Amino acid sequence: MPQTSQKQPAALRGVLLVAAPATREAMRLELADAGPLRVKAASTAKELLAAVPTAEPHALLVELGLLPPQVLRAARELAELSTSRKVPVVIFGGPLPPELDRQREALCIRAVVDGPYRLQPVLAALRSAIAWADQLKKTAAIRERLKAASEKLKPSAPMLPPAPEQPKP
Repeated sequence: MPQTSQKQPAALRGVLLVAAPATREAMRLELADAGPLRVKAASTAKELLAAVPTAEPHALLVELGLLPPQVLRAARELAELSTSRKVPVVIFGGPLPPELDRQREALCIRAVVDGPYRLQPVLAALRSAIAWADQLKKTAAIRERLKAASEKLKPSAPMLPPAPEQPKP
């Protein structure tokens, strides 16, 4: 019987989109159609924080100016806690203002797409950010396996014969 090679469907990656209410649904549909993405959308900080646990995001996609940095950090940390992996942030509508650019590393902003939303640059930035997070997870898994293997290879303490007893007076 000849074997047929069937291509495995790509795993859906969760993306949590934060955009203005007027455009968010169109963006959500466009992103979901473009790649193997499961996109959930929000417009406010309250909606975002409520959506994080159920969305299980691999990345946060945020329109510049909709969220203060504190909410962005809280959402990212909540996502990382609920998914046990790094969750990068992609901002569109840039460039970043200087005060946000200084916090870029702390907020885990991996990419900034300048100008208004356009599918191709945003999709490329998302894919790059998700690939970065996947590589971090693979590296951590390799380190754990190496640590476990090195623990198995450590020589155990040699068994010393019991000390001779001293005669009692």
